[in-house]
Amino acid sequence: MSPYTGPPVRIAVMGVTGSGKSTFIEQVTQLQGIKIGHQYESCTTDVEPFEFELDGRHVTLIDTPGFNDSSRSEAEVLTEIANYLDFTYRNPPHLKLNGIVYMQSIQDPRMYGSSLRNLKMFKDLCGESPMKSVLLTTNRWDKARSCGEFDKAVAKEIELRDKANFWQPLITRGARMVRWDGDDARAGAVEI
Repeated sequence: MSPYTGPPVRIAVMGVTGSGKSTFIEQVTQLQGIKIGHQYESCTTDVEPFEFELDGRHVTLIDTPGFNDSSRSEAEVLTEIANYLDFTYRNPPHLKLNGIVYMQSIQDPRMYGSSLRNLKMFKDLCGESPMKSVLLTTNRWDKARSCGEFDKAVAKEIELRDKANFWQPLITRGARMVRWDGDDARAGAVEI
């Protein structure tokens, strides 16, 4: 008999390289040994699940390589993610995703062409279905606040939310936009 109550929860954490995916997972799970990159080279090279218990439920956060990987093409990264999801679904116990957290640093100076391509790939991966299980998550608000750029960050957030070539189409289809602030990182991450 399982010690968990309710069905398992599986959430993929996605975004460009350096967007804070692994940091988010470390904060939520409080697991030791999660590799977090601080250099220009991509750190997460493989899709990797991290399991933990939250409020009596078995939760798996799935760390994914960044869409802007420093050593592989975007198509290779997307193929690896798709292969992992396909394998875990086709083989017992036939696990499906319950949601996706898409990470975006609010400190990025702009949406570069590669970021827009990555966002398009993310939209393509999700398809036209409703996006009620997608959280578009901005992070590094603590850094924006500490360096006196909070107002700029809010303006960027509004731009992400309202522009048709950014997140507006996803939000229209049910995705939610949330902030992950570093003040109480675990509580904020768990709330997300």
